[in-house]
Amino acid sequence: MDEAHGTGVLGPKGAGLVSALGLEKEIAIRLHTCGKAMASTGAVILGNSTVRNSLMNFARSVIYTTAPSFPLVAGIRAGYDLLKTGATQKVSEHSFPSFSRRLYHPYRGHRRITDWLAARQHPASRQALLKNITARPVWNKATEMGILSIPVSEDWDSRGWLAHCVPLWTRQRYNYWLVFHLQLSGVSAFPIDYPTVPKGQSRIRLMFHGANTEAEVETLVSIICDFAQEMIEIEESGEVGQKVPKAAQQVYALMADV
Repeated sequence: MDEAHGTGVLGPKGAGLVSALGLEKEIAIRLHTCGKAMASTGAVILGNSTVRNSLMNFARSVIYTTAPSFPLVAGIRAGYDLLKTGATQKVSEHSFPSFSRRLYHPYRGHRRITDWLAARQHPASRQALLKNITARPVWNKATEMGILSIPVSEDWDSRGWLAHCVPLWTRQRYNYWLVFHLQLSGVSAFPIDYPTVPKGQSRIRLMFHGANTEAEVETLVSIICDFAQEMIEIEESGEVGQKVPKAAQQVYALMADV
């Protein structure tokens, strides 16, 4: 189980999705990355002695990896100390209120994992995003035209989600244009491209954290909808091959001056 987006976010005191589901004894190998929520680098692999011995003796990427430096280990340890002491709990309650208040009821006793997921509440920022953006007429029109979409937005209020990640899709040739639009509007945005995702499936991943406010989410929605409106006008003009959105024009002009 890859806990890259679960470490420090999901489960009791950020122990991850497997711990949230109470399946520690059912999963043979767990990978906890120390980037993302832990704000460091590297990773930890959890497994029994057979798994550990196999990795140490046969995994070339592990055998020939330089040991982490002391400052790196100290930073990782400090992060885990914050999780263990409950210092991150307040932020966790803001992001995942039902997780904190219901003390992560384990998976055992439910017939299906989906039953357990359905009982979870949406992260506050993600809930605000989906509620706000799906209420905008321009977003709905852009979605109908195939210009933009959030695959997880359909029936969002009846779904059970855990993560704080929201995929934002646009036409493949528009992906960098959307990135430029977001960046020039003050939003830290980067494209997720091949080989991270399969060819033809590039997208932007929106990542929310506990300190995000509703006002910030509303600003993000407005910025996305401004892009949607501009692209709707370009497509309706019939000049898709000739016209380029304003943010892309600015970036291309800067590139030409280099």
